[in-house]
Amino acid sequence: MQYKLLPSISWLVVVTWLLCGGASAAPFLDAEEAERIVRAQWFEGVPEDRIGPLTLDAVRRLAALLDDPAEADAHAPALELLGRAGGPGAYESITAYASRPLTGAVNGADYRAQLAIPLALGYLARRDERALAALIEAAGPGAAASAWTHRHLDAARTGVLRQKMAITGLALSGRPEAHVALMSLATTVAPSQAARGSAGRFSDLRAHVDEALRTHARSAAALEEAR
Repeated sequence: MQYKLLPSISWLVVVTWLLCGGASAAPFLDAEEAERIVRAQWFEGVPEDRIGPLTLDAVRRLAALLDDPAEADAHAPALELLGRAGGPGAYESITAYASRPLTGAVNGADYRAQLAIPLALGYLARRDERALAALIEAAGPGAAASAWTHRHLDAARTGVLRQKMAITGLALSGRPEAHVALMSLATTVAPSQAARGSAGRFSDLRAHVDEALRTHARSAAALEEAR
């Protein structure tokens, strides 16, 4: 798996990441603290003041959790923390997990992890161009179809759901490029398409894009205020 390359990341990558805006006001999260955050129950989400950039050991620890099927319940929160906290190797860990083939009916833990992937990329896209590019591709009209199902959701519907979550990820990024992509998608998915498309593909996609544009405006304003 790609995460196994993480030990080879050099000090130069760490320095480059910090110079590109990876650092935050919160202290670095070591492996033990990162795992504590992932395993804790946060009814209103992890407070921002608890999230700082991840050390290399912390990224490796979270990558190991993602690689362990017995830790399936920890996969979604691990992905979220990798995206929100960032750190050298965070993108590689998220995309290595996302690239694993998934087919047929999935359980609740795998379902939550699949939805967490684009959200994690959305947070990470604030400082990682690769995450932004991945979301733009996943949110576009030519997005890859899904091969998995969950309860009453067939593969067509989970494909639409993945596209919606990628759109939400773009909104969370607050990036100007994300706004351009969302505006382009709003033009592509016209309101008149609402009643067309197999499996209700356009049933509420335009409404989701419109809401994403509003969310993007709030995200962009919050990021600007934090600078």
